[in-house]
Amino acid sequence: HIAERNQHMESSSMKLAFDAQEQAVRAFQDDFKNDNFHFGAPELVTTVLLDLRVLALRADRELAREKATQGAGDVDEEDADAGGSWAKIPTDECFALLGNFFKLCNKAPMEPASRRWATLSIVNQILKLTFMIDKTHLAKPYTESSSMMFDEPIGRNAVPFESWNKADRVTYTVYRGRMSILNGEYVTADQKLAYALRHCPKSATKNRRQILIFLIPVRMAIGTNPSRDLLLQHNLLDEFWELSQAVQCGNVNGLVQTLEEHAEFFLDHRIYLMLNSLKSQAWRNLFKRVWTAGGCPRRLSLRDCARAVMLSDSESGTDLDAVSCLASNLITYGFVKGYVWNVQACILLAKENAFPPIQELFSH
Repeated sequence: HIAERNQHMESSSMKLAFDAQEQAVRAFQDDFKNDNFHFGAPELVTTVLLDLRVLALRADRELAREKATQGAGDVDEEDADAGGSWAKIPTDECFALLGNFFKLCNKAPMEPASRRWATLSIVNQILKLTFMIDKTHLAKPYTESSSMMFDEPIGRNAVPFESWNKADRVTYTVYRGRMSILNGEYVTADQKLAYALRHCPKSATKNRRQILIFLIPVRMAIGTNPSRDLLLQHNLLDEFWELSQAVQCGNVNGLVQTLEEHAEFFLDHRIYLMLNSLKSQAWRNLFKRVWTAGGCPRRLSLRDCARAVMLSDSESGTDLDAVSCLASNLITYGFVKGYVWNVQACILLAKENAFPPIQELFSH
């Protein structure tokens, strides 16, 4: 099967190459099922499943190109049955096989050369696949189930996270962090991504940059902005510098323009919504600037805030009702302490810590 796969790859037929690889993996799976001997071949498991995932993605792209040029209606049933390519989705088949192998390997004892040592690598392949095909919900059992959290082991048979291969640990924590981003769990995302960055070799500049693409916006969301030197070092200045400056200055127009300018980049990395949520921080910082300019009074004039809003964001309403609503939202989410006093057209601020640091909101 492997020789057949190689021939199809040389002829650039990815669907047939995937079919051959799938047959090889299924034959390997049958040996696993029939063999109670749990030792040997963890590296082999990792290799064949990595090849399966790569070929599944290539086969999917090949299918998409063919459907775009031919149309599904142009393929008759006989061709579909013969090739098998139209009758199934390669990435779905790959996901099922990865899950089967995880179950088989996870039953093995945790001893040297045991199949069990392949499980973290298999989970990483599952996570990579689900993110690439935009089906991240399928990865939740592997990142949110307490019995499957490799970085938070529990139970009698739990394995210390540091016992696993470093590359697998880094990959796993990156995807745990990305899942936490999608769930809005920014503190957890910060912990996971920071771990990945600490353990990623400094020589692996491409990988470190990729981690920072997720870690920087997470840090911004919880109140820590990146330094210019850091962004310059990792070639991320264009994407994040003006963005962070706009948030700090309360420049909502600047924030929106930067988001639009780099929308494709942010959407591709699934961080657009998180960065868009920084508008609340920008509003908070704008109101604080108005408050500071006025001598830090207990009563913050809504009219003064409305003037600042008009300068900062031409699209937002500048009447007192709109600004009052904006202030109420900031108070509700803890960005400002106090309450809106509509009769006096002001925000009556708390005596102390009226504008608490963003980090404080995430410290509990």
